[in-house]
Amino acid sequence: MSTAASSAPPAVPGFFGPFERPLFGWLHPGDCAEPRLGVVVCSPLGYENLCCHRTLRRIAELFAGNGVPAVRFDYDGTWDSAGSDLDPARMSAWTSSVEAAIDALRSATGVDRICLVGIRFGATLAALAAQRRTDVAAIIAIAPVVDGRRYARELRALAATSAVDAYTNGGDHQEAAGFTMTSQTRDALAALGPANLVPRTKTQFLILERDDLPADERWPSALGDAGMPVTRERFDGFAQMMFDAHDAKVPQMALQRALEWLLLVRDAAPSASSDDGTRRSCDPRRVFRARADLPGQLAEEVLQPGGKPRGFAIASMPGSSSGSQGRPLLMLLNSGAVHHVGPYRLFVGLARQLAASGVTVVRYDLPAIGDGDADPERLDDAPYPATAVEDIHRALADLVKQFAPSEIHFGGVCAGAYHSLKAAQKGLVARSIVVVNPLTFFWKPGLPLDAREFQVTAEAARYQRTLFEPAAWIKLVRGEVEVRPILRTFTRRLGTRLHHIVRELKRALGWQLEDDLAAELRVIAQRGTRVEFLFSENEPGLAMLREQGGRTVGRLERHGVLTIETIAGADHTFSTLAPREHLMTLVEHRICSVGSQAS
Repeated sequence: MSTAASSAPPAVPGFFGPFERPLFGWLHPGDCAEPRLGVVVCSPLGYENLCCHRTLRRIAELFAGNGVPAVRFDYDGTWDSAGSDLDPARMSAWTSSVEAAIDALRSATGVDRICLVGIRFGATLAALAAQRRTDVAAIIAIAPVVDGRRYARELRALAATSAVDAYTNGGDHQEAAGFTMTSQTRDALAALGPANLVPRTKTQFLILERDDLPADERWPSALGDAGMPVTRERFDGFAQMMFDAHDAKVPQMALQRALEWLLLVRDAAPSASSDDGTRRSCDPRRVFRARADLPGQLAEEVLQPGGKPRGFAIASMPGSSSGSQGRPLLMLLNSGAVHHVGPYRLFVGLARQLAASGVTVVRYDLPAIGDGDADPERLDDAPYPATAVEDIHRALADLVKQFAPSEIHFGGVCAGAYHSLKAAQKGLVARSIVVVNPLTFFWKPGLPLDAREFQVTAEAARYQRTLFEPAAWIKLVRGEVEVRPILRTFTRRLGTRLHHIVRELKRALGWQLEDDLAAELRVIAQRGTRVEFLFSENEPGLAMLREQGGRTVGRLERHGVLTIETIAGADHTFSTLAPREHLMTLVEHRICSVGSQAS
């Protein structure tokens, strides 16, 4: 049996489900001529979703390329769908989202049997949805969560040991691993166990178990006791799949095995409907809408701007009858390899907040990042592609034609901040750029992609402060302090300082400098573009800005064309709710104030 991918029709993005509370997803049609079985991909939650976005996309592409149409989608209150994770009844809403995706797939392609493919908590939701249905023939559960209490402990442990997040308590909610849980959600999680994850009707299971933990025997036993056929295999590559987005690896062998298993399931059973050889209709746009209305009189629209390869974007805009033309436009660029939702859904919240204030906001995926077009000549999810400025320019040209904006702003976090600066420096006309936590101002291949690798300046400052603390000296004398890391930090810091002193001398002598941030900032300012720098507390980019920009930074600040502000309590990617909301408020204020000044 061959499982080589065939030439499948292009995937169709859009909104589906309830008009008053739309869900977002992608239909990968496959071969709609004889659809016997379709796949609904159920994603994990929070930070795990950001990590394995590319894997979710590859699952859908792989199955569709082998004649099995697939849907991947965002649950209610997550990513591009309507709502918030602070809304009530999350467990029920997520499970209903799976059912809505099943109905959308059946309506668009005519399939009569469904396989649910779930990763982590997505496998849990797949099992819960199957309890409500009779059309789920199979479930592929990848590293499934089968114990709600244990899962909550895992989230707390991840938050405690990871630099990407912090576990916090705030009133009725807790934050961990990239999403917020209300007490109601925590209680619903606590009620989940292997015994209540068993479908009512016979369903075939392929369980791909984590390769980094002992197997949990309880769920397979409960399924077996209920008469469900269960195949169990080890899932090689789980840990690599859950790396940060720019490092995450697609587990190709495991996905190929899942495909082979599902094709056997499909071919072993006849279709539930009569098969008279008639070609069935496949009309994705009848189900997946390119535009949707959101609560709060907002609207969102799917876009694919630029040439080939194209990026992908979703525009948030006021839903009033006056339309979207002639309004300020903000274009948000990828944060590293995170797709267009932004780190921890930051860009979705920001876009909808600004749209309510009359601004059209486009959250954009560069080609080969997130949901942008794949390109065999480009590395998937590379945060700093060499063609980024060109791609942004082409996409912006299309957006200007469509929206005829009164003014243009663009910006992003980390790599998106970097690309914003480069685009402005290379001639893209904008009223302002919003530059949040850039890690570098001059990207070179081989530079680290982890913010922690840039913390030399902050570490040196911290060590310098301890020189005046008697307790620190006592620990040093007692041998309780490791001296070598301190010396290594100061050595690296001294080298950096000497480098910038030499550069300032060369600048004073009129020498031509390579990688001259001060000159780039002057060029941007001369074009009339205001630069809004926003930094998390102790962010290394702030020290780099002051050092590499020299006295030019201060002069531009005094002239009001460059601003710098820090956000207390925030990490590099704004992983917790309060700093995210603070950042959104600041950006809204800056965009709207710049616009009012221009008018």
